[in-house]
Amino acid sequence: MTGVYVYGLVPAGAELPEDLEGLGPTGRVWTVPHGEIAAVVGDVPDDRPLGTRADLLAHERTVDGLAAVTAVLPMRFPAVVEEAGVVEELLAPHHDRFTEDLASSRGGCSSR
Repeated sequence: MTGVYVYGLVPAGAELPEDLEGLGPTGRVWTVPHGEIAAVVGDVPDDRPLGTRADLLAHERTVDGLAAVTAVLPMRFPAVVEEAGVVEELLAPHHDRFTEDLASSRGGCSSR
């Protein structure tokens, strides 16, 4: 199983900024959608533990970049989840609450 770093939650279909760069070795950031919400995730360093100042700053830059274009519920630093568990453990059980929280954070959940 592979772990992914979770930056936050956004409305499903939200467009990520092109210059968004994560803290993992590839810098790649993508979404894992479920219903009306999506987790924004990226790869994690596999050669060292998380928790450096640089990791925290990368987390903040990513969340700030998301917040500039859409409603976002940031995750606590550092949040690593098994990739297969993003939907089953994080999104599905809390879908309705996260959808409501996103809607109230920007006056609506739709990013379309």
